Amino acid sequence: MNISKILVATFSITLLSGCVVDDLLSSSSLNRECQNNIASACRGPLPMPKGSYKDGKREGPWEIYYVSGNLESKGSYKDGQKEGPWEIYYNSGKLWLEGSYKDGKRVGPWVSYYEPFDGIVPRMGKHGRLESEGSYKDGKPDGPWEWYHENGQLKQKGSYKDGKVTDGPVEVFHRNGELRQKGSYKDGLRDGLWEYHWRSILFTPSSLKSKGSFKDGARVGPWEYYYRDGSSREYRPDWDD
Repeated sequence: MNISKILVATFSITLLSGCVVDDLLSSSSLNRECQNNIASACRGPLPMPKGSYKDGKREGPWEIYYVSGNLESKGSYKDGQKEGPWEIYYNSGKLWLEGSYKDGKRVGPWVSYYEPFDGIVPRMGKHGRLESEGSYKDGKPDGPWEWYHENGQLKQKGSYKDGKVTDGPVEVFHRNGELRQKGSYKDGLRDGLWEYHWRSILFTPSSLKSKGSFKDGARVGPWEYYYRDGSSREYRPDWDD
């Protein structure tokens, strides 16, 4: 019997027995659990990834699948490392993430989308609404980033350098577009004056909720707290800004 055929058959059986497929992207909790040998997640064989090897390393186009058999991600490898454009999908088949790799690290622009549901999240072309957009450098967030609520309103914006929040202003918004909080970061920590705002409700407009200063990420000095009507209130640890 041909030895190469025996090896190929053995390799295929190992994959189909479940919980052995390597390099599954973290976007799949089921595949990740099955990879970690959590029995409840391994209900049947995992679909085999599709791709080629060169000198024992993944090379060229590859496709990875969810336990359900739906496409989870696709892209290319070079010398065993992810290289070039990659797309990652929800189990429903809708696009979740898209961006590029270089030497196995995320680089350049990356975009994520909410999963579109008929009647809940309006469809935006072939994707759901934009969830976040920004850039990576050597596998770490770098430069301006923006995040959005499912209704399309801006949720937060800020900048990164080497994976850490950069010095400068940061703004966070409520789902209705009103300002929720604003302040600045220094060395990756909140620093200086910060303000928090109530969201408007019915006939009550948005108003200041609290304000005070941070130093090295901790509150310092006097802080002021307000009710929705603008009257002052005492601080309570269980109140969330």
